[in-house]
Amino acid sequence: MGLFAFLKKRFWHQLLFSLGINAHLKGFLEAHPYQGAAKGLCLPVLNCYSCPGALTSCPLGSLQYMIYSNARHLSLMVLGIVGSAGILAGRWVCGHLCPFGFYQDLLKKTTKKSLKLPRIWTKMKYVILFLFVVLLPLLLSKPAFCTLICPAGTLQGGLTLVWSLGIPLGFIYFWKLGLLLFFSAFSLVIPRFFCRTACPLGAFLGFFNKFSLFSIHVDMNTCISCDACRKVCPVDINISEHPASAECIRCGDCLPACPVSCITFTSPLSKEKGAFNEASL
Repeated sequence: MGLFAFLKKRFWHQLLFSLGINAHLKGFLEAHPYQGAAKGLCLPVLNCYSCPGALTSCPLGSLQYMIYSNARHLSLMVLGIVGSAGILAGRWVCGHLCPFGFYQDLLKKTTKKSLKLPRIWTKMKYVILFLFVVLLPLLLSKPAFCTLICPAGTLQGGLTLVWSLGIPLGFIYFWKLGLLLFFSAFSLVIPRFFCRTACPLGAFLGFFNKFSLFSIHVDMNTCISCDACRKVCPVDINISEHPASAECIRCGDCLPACPVSCITFTSPLSKEKGAFNEASL
């Protein structure tokens, strides 16, 4: 396998990006988060601001701060970056770049057991988006999602900093630790459990799946309705029926699984629909 083909594999997108945006090794050694100029930038992935190695900020934390502090300059940056990512690729960033999504994928690789997620559970992330990212920060002037829920924050910031800094451990810490264990345990048997049920960033980016420039195309004249795409889909959707589903993380697993190669990636730069097939991944 050549280097270019090697780097096109989704695993390497996830690994290299996750390591790249958490590359402040000095922060891990000194148990102190990076505070340089890059921290003023947020990227459209779930990566905790408080992680000692994090070079950038979390869009959800920035968005909550924007809401309760009325920081208009920050709002333009956050909504501009996340909105641009959504318009360009929808939830592709969830499937290929998000560090916490990568963490869940690694957990799922440790077991072959798989359970189905009730569809109603996927609606919960929209409630969390409205309640914990918008309403409660507005009412309480606090980053409610970061404080009360975010398992990525617990994994990257809570577990790496709390012991070295000697911070007193209260109810909130153990509550969030319990949530991290809850989401991690279910991710062993339900692929992308947190992404599908509780991630407000995924909920927001999902709105763009219907009209993002980079999308999935299904040739229904070729499709044989065999359901092979659903069987390999980490979010359990039939892409032939719902190619623009808000749940789709654009991982591309369905492309090589299709026996008639009717599922393809497409973009405005494609010469024709479906210019990118499984050979392009």
